[in-house]
Amino acid sequence: MPHRREEQKAMTRQAIITAAAAEFAVRGFEATTYSSIAAAMGKQKSAVGYHHFASKEEIALAVVAEQRQRWSAIVERVEAATEPGLVRLFVLLLDAVEDAREHALARATVRLLVEARTVGLVFPRSPFGWRAAVQQQVQTAIDAGVIPAGASAEALTARLLNASFGVFEVENRGLQPADTVANLRALWADLLSAAGVADAGSVIAEAGGLTRTR
Repeated sequence: MPHRREEQKAMTRQAIITAAAAEFAVRGFEATTYSSIAAAMGKQKSAVGYHHFASKEEIALAVVAEQRQRWSAIVERVEAATEPGLVRLFVLLLDAVEDAREHALARATVRLLVEARTVGLVFPRSPFGWRAAVQQQVQTAIDAGVIPAGASAEALTARLLNASFGVFEVENRGLQPADTVANLRALWADLLSAAGVADAGSVIAEAGGLTRTR
């Protein structure tokens, strides 16, 4: 019987995380409440009791922690299937975009991380970070001569991530209908060409053939 109670508690906790992710993704941290999470579960507010999570902040931490595990799994899968460098970089980014389109958990985590400083959320440091993952692949491409020597891995990484996030947010926030994947591929080809990469379109096309978005 104790085992069954623990199993039920774990199931309820997961249901709260799933419902909270959907709410955070749409409403953001401040507008999400225990009541709105419970409503997303089809339950009364008491179903999201403090015996499961002591605060809304704890729920947000749980959402982000679970998605970080999923991101790490994406990275492991892509690393097993690709060689280091630009193709791996764009497969990673395309798979991350597809993951965010399919799962509220990913969209919620992106929004929570963006809002963290404004709303006073503090998340534990993660062994995985997108900036470090992208910069590593950019530096590999510079070292291999695919990107001309003298290019700044840090600067190109910042441009790639900032521009990519902007393109994704156009779709994510419903600002206008958008073919996000096509727009990202065009954007990346332009950025690579500006950085001096020969035949940037072929690099993007190869990545598109390996990603889940194909």
